[in-house]
Amino acid sequence: MSIKVTLKAPGIESISGQREFSLQDNVTLRDLLTHLGAEFGEAVDEGFIVVNCEVVRRDQAAETRLKDGDEILLVPPMALG
Repeated sequence: MSIKVTLKAPGIESISGQREFSLQDNVTLRDLLTHLGAEFGEAVDEGFIVVNCEVVRRDQAAETRLKDGDEILLVPPMALG
């Protein structure tokens, strides 16, 4: 099954937008971040992560399961001021 997520990363236009990822069932946020890191580099390694309007700490990424339609917001440190 593919996972559809909307990525919003202020200041990182190359990532922003709706994307569809072909990831397996039971995919975690860490799996997605690893996939994005391979595609976009260091841009996804820092800052805050918000999943469906809830902040998720990076140390919780392995436990955070994603599902079709989830909205992921990546907030880079430079966007925080």
